[in-house]
Amino acid sequence: MSKRVLLFVVALVILSISGYALLAYRRDPSRANKPFHELTYDDYRRAQGKPDRLGVHARHADPANSGTRWVESGWMMGSHPLAPEMARSPADLDELATSSPETWKNTQMWKLSHGGVTDFGLARQACMVEKLKGRLGDQPCQNDIVVVVERTGSTDGRVVFVRPELPEGSIDACREYSDCVSQRGWLGRPTPLPDEDVAYYAFRAGDVMLPFMGSEQEKLELLQKQTQALRTQIDDLEKAGASREHVALIKDMADFYEWVLAQAS
Repeated sequence: MSKRVLLFVVALVILSISGYALLAYRRDPSRANKPFHELTYDDYRRAQGKPDRLGVHARHADPANSGTRWVESGWMMGSHPLAPEMARSPADLDELATSSPETWKNTQMWKLSHGGVTDFGLARQACMVEKLKGRLGDQPCQNDIVVVVERTGSTDGRVVFVRPELPEGSIDACREYSDCVSQRGWLGRPTPLPDEDVAYYAFRAGDVMLPFMGSEQEKLELLQKQTQALRTQIDDLEKAGASREHVALIKDMADFYEWVLAQAS
């Protein structure tokens, strides 16, 4: 067999294998004939035969904590008997920052921050992918919560109680996202506090997820940009010496997005 013929045969074999893989993706029964932008993380995990959760779990900032549990309509980490009662009268950090900006600006920025590559930011990102991707439809998700913060130092604290207070009529996906990010992101989150003699605070917090209402092509282009941004984030995390858990988490999200893109082809 000549070298040219051999190369041609090898190319045919590679093409047939790659074509079969693409065909298998397109015939994936877990898709249930959904459009690509309605594919969920559960669809992806079933198709790949992987466990049903990303690698971010409820965090325990102090090994002495007794764990995370549901107490009086909220999630609690450790033992804080007064927290549920405090959560009934939370302060508005925006109002506090307006009246005393030098005292409360750091705590207000903490509330507004999406977390970046911190434990909170990565957990929030994971919960968005796991609970909301493909499930919002045209409904926004208004994740209103109340957090109770325990002081741990002169200007530091941590979240020890989270009570979801979602608007009436919130869809199941939004409630699942709220529970996910409450347990896996907010609980134990470090909190900047003013230097004063107060042991516990209760604040309003949360975030809002808005559905993307563009055309099919615009949704596809957005997904491509999101996928590329995740791949860039992986490189940044590795260069910064991030933990293997954090890197694996972002890789899993990027793989999910690439799987969705394959279904759109």
